[in-house]
Amino acid sequence: MSGSRPARGLTPGTQSYPAPYGGPMDRTSYPHFLAITTRWKDNDVYGHVNNVEYYSFFDTVINDFLIRAGELDITAAT
Repeated sequence: MSGSRPARGLTPGTQSYPAPYGGPMDRTSYPHFLAITTRWKDNDVYGHVNNVEYYSFFDTVINDFLIRAGELDITAAT
């Protein structure tokens, strides 16, 4: 669209958000990734992920990170 403005926070001419330290953020700004497959129940009738599911995704990624880092042993949990 001619004359349209970029989304709030986007730097014009880029597809990345500014980082807290001032540089552009991209995937290399984050050292840990975990692909999560959505389930049927995660989506609403329009095919969007329900907002509450993002909390579950964060929990899953954090637990995966802690397990891989050796900080969470799920076999010894009581």
